[in-house]
Amino acid sequence: MPSSRKLTLGFLIVILLIFAYGLVHLFLLRFQTGDMYPPYSSLRSDPLGTRGLYESLVNLNISSVNRNYLPLSQIQFKEYTTFFYLGMRVFELQSVPEEFAKAVDQLTERGGRFVMTFLPVNKKPCISAQDSEDLEEGKEKERQQEEVKTAKAESSEQKKAGSNSEKSEVKDKPFQKSNGSMPYIKTVSLKDHWGVSFQYDEDSDVPNQAQRAAEFESNTLPSPITWHSNLYFDDLKGPWKVIYRRDGHPVIIERPFKHGKILLCADSYLFSNEALRSERYPSLLIRLIGANFHVVFDEAHFGIYNVPGIAVLIRNYGFHWFFLAIALLFLLFVWKNSVHFVPPLDNNDGDGYDVSSGRDYIQGLTSLLRRNIPVKNVLRVSLEEWKKSFDLKEKLQSEKIEEIANIIEMEEAMSEQRGNPVKGYKTICKKLSEGNSK
Repeated sequence: MPSSRKLTLGFLIVILLIFAYGLVHLFLLRFQTGDMYPPYSSLRSDPLGTRGLYESLVNLNISSVNRNYLPLSQIQFKEYTTFFYLGMRVFELQSVPEEFAKAVDQLTERGGRFVMTFLPVNKKPCISAQDSEDLEEGKEKERQQEEVKTAKAESSEQKKAGSNSEKSEVKDKPFQKSNGSMPYIKTVSLKDHWGVSFQYDEDSDVPNQAQRAAEFESNTLPSPITWHSNLYFDDLKGPWKVIYRRDGHPVIIERPFKHGKILLCADSYLFSNEALRSERYPSLLIRLIGANFHVVFDEAHFGIYNVPGIAVLIRNYGFHWFFLAIALLFLLFVWKNSVHFVPPLDNNDGDGYDVSSGRDYIQGLTSLLRRNIPVKNVLRVSLEEWKKSFDLKEKLQSEKIEEIANIIEMEEAMSEQRGNPVKGYKTICKKLSEGNSK
């Protein structure tokens, strides 16, 4: 390979390596800051994330701290677990999916603490016509199911047998809107299940301050604290305990539920990296976390799920070495086809002779001679071999041999840069023919 081609190939490889390094570096920077994740995710290290709180708890080494990437219905909660559900959007319908309520019940039954915080809001979210339609159709669906159950309980055996097909059709038919959208998901009212509802104080400015509740006797908590949301809790039923109020409205509350506790916070700012840097409230955070042995930050409600891909399966089952071996064999194959272990003859004839398969022994001998005898030395080597093979002294005069040697020397001198043995061979044959004719 000429030196210019080698330099070009090396320069191209260096450029590709620099480009690959820059691309990987950009991705690493993006993942390190985590700004691609939603606000208040524990994977974000910018001011809107909660990675500072997560890593602080990890460095304390007093409990196990993990992230959850599975839906709540698939989690097997450990005992005495504090489960952070940060940065939730306020749901206008005052209800949650039934699976969500069952998962929280399972957590509190095992002595866990469910801490749910909401995104800051300045005014009451507007409910769309589509949401109103979903709510009305959901209520109609539940009403139809209740009517079917009541009719089945009150009807006789004959009426039940006669109308069983029609009622079962009403019960088993999936509830679907006329426009062909998804079926209605059964929900649980938070007002009925937890005894709480949401309200909005739109007349108050934000940011503002929240004061420690008067009925909360602990003096270790800071008061006041900065508040960034107009959301507050209302219609508290049951053993709810108010921890902080803002303009007289509860904003941080807790209640015992089964064997654990539920804590609701109308603002997520105090958990953020920005708050930990400029307005940290460690005593309040400790109060919300509690003395549980396990702490889990949920990432699934942000849409970040742990979906095993082919790379995870390869790593789990130890197939990465197999694919590395395949890659190594591929690189060796490319190297073998691009680099010659036996360097070709450095001649300047430009013929580009090479050894290839499918040749007979004569062609192989010819290629061997071409590789080992320079073109300009062919006539001299031929003359030496001719002298060995025949008794030239008897057949040719010494002067003829000297003439042939002179012809070869002249050809070598004239074609120092590029030999031309054919012309010299013809001249020698002409001299020998003249001698035979005499």
